[in-house]
Amino acid sequence: MARGGRSVGRPAAAPAPGQALPAGPRQQPVLQQPSYGPCHYEMKQFLECATNQRDLTLCEGFNEALKQCKYSNASRANPVLTQPTFMLVLPGQTARLSCTLSPQYNVSDFGISWFQQRPGQDLTYLLYYNSEREKHKAAKTPDRFSATKDIASNACILTITSICDEDNGNYYCSLSRAFNWF
Repeated sequence: MARGGRSVGRPAAAPAPGQALPAGPRQQPVLQQPSYGPCHYEMKQFLECATNQRDLTLCEGFNEALKQCKYSNASRANPVLTQPTFMLVLPGQTARLSCTLSPQYNVSDFGISWFQQRPGQDLTYLLYYNSEREKHKAAKTPDRFSATKDIASNACILTITSICDEDNGNYYCSLSRAFNWF
């Protein structure tokens, strides 16, 4: 299982890890890539869901992603997702954030989950994309967010149209074997 991260902020130098960006009238996206162990995001999302939900069937998607991550990590070398270090996008513009899969794997065989973490807030699930028939978007994810795959680049692309201040934050992608949403 692999994942990458991006953050949205000011055009100046990025803050130190764990340090919030200063508030400002117009913040533009800046992407950064943190380093975490295998299945970190899958475990965090599942535990947060299980802690906050009475009905654990609502957490089944996170549980399946965690199982797939653990299976993938135990069975062979991990695929690696890479992303640019940062990206600057002005309000009103469109951002295209890419997660490129290592060349020994094929992005067609995997689904990609995208997450957002706004400064000072918890990680939030945005969407899952494997194909136009196999995709899922969280109820609170705006229609401005969508994903697609670029097979030629072996990448999954998160597109955010009409960028606004509330889009400021870290963006993470997570790789899993394809699974169906109900």
